Amino acid sequence: MGYLIVSNILFLLLVLTIGQRCLKCCIGERKTRNILNHIVFGYFRCRLKDGIVLASNKEFSEILELGAAPGDILGRPIERLVVAVNPDEFILKEIKEKKQLRGFECRVKTLTGKEKVLALRGCVVPEPDTREEIAEIFLEDVTERTEFYDKMRKSREKYEKVFNSSGDMVVIFDPYEMIIKEANFTASETTGFSQEELSGTRMDLIVHPMDRQKFTDLAKDLALSGKSNIETVLVCKDGRYRNVLFTITISEMADKKMVIAVAKDISHYAVRKEEEEKRRKELEVFLRSCVEREDRINTLRHALEEAGMRIKMLEEKNGKSDERGKG
Repeated sequence: MGYLIVSNILFLLLVLTIGQRCLKCCIGERKTRNILNHIVFGYFRCRLKDGIVLASNKEFSEILELGAAPGDILGRPIERLVVAVNPDEFILKEIKEKKQLRGFECRVKTLTGKEKVLALRGCVVPEPDTREEIAEIFLEDVTERTEFYDKMRKSREKYEKVFNSSGDMVVIFDPYEMIIKEANFTASETTGFSQEELSGTRMDLIVHPMDRQKFTDLAKDLALSGKSNIETVLVCKDGRYRNVLFTITISEMADKKMVIAVAKDISHYAVRKEEEEKRRKELEVFLRSCVEREDRINTLRHALEEAGMRIKMLEEKNGKSDERGKG
């Protein structure tokens, strides 16, 4: 009888212990589920051998646009919840081969037909009871970020193509420190300095000393207008001068304001302008001398006319005196 009582007590304690553990597991699982439903990443766990979803959170359903609660998709294979754009880069295939996902991105199509880019991190863990392999995976929708980076990359490629193939001299420099960050091949040809020599040089040191103040005041002008034109003289490596016209704009590059300066070589225009100025001055001298000669001729003519009038008056005066003497 005593043995039966002890056995019942032990059985009751065992039931209470198991019940307590189950309660703790349920509470812990509920807390974990609540936490997973409030994180900004999608989460799901599935059997590695067949991809059957064993658990997921709300963000997982929203990212894949399933239109169903996490509990409604349990027991369904992951291949039927999302379609891989490239089957060789599908989630399950990748994690089966590598047993973990770190920085893995793949393009998928949701069941609504929308294409998305997913960034995934995860690993394979054994089920404690059955030792079955389970994949635990977090995913993030990075479609907008990827599109943004793609546009940036294409824009940069286009910019680099234009930058390197431009027939005009192009330099990029800091508007405050005036340090040249980049210079294209035409800039090297124009100044005689290599691109490596130009990079790191102060912009105002390659222009004529008389024009350096223009570049010192450049930051103030660009802060107000964002664009400016400057005609200046470049001092080449061999000491020659080149007249150039800079079209200068300010732009954001890598979260920093930089100046893009495009220069057109106007040396031949400057020579022509000097020649035109010389001819203009010669013409002014010629016209001035013509006017002076005309003035001298007019003065001389006036003097001759005045002398003629005096001679005539003298003749008339002498003629009248002769007539009186005869009378």
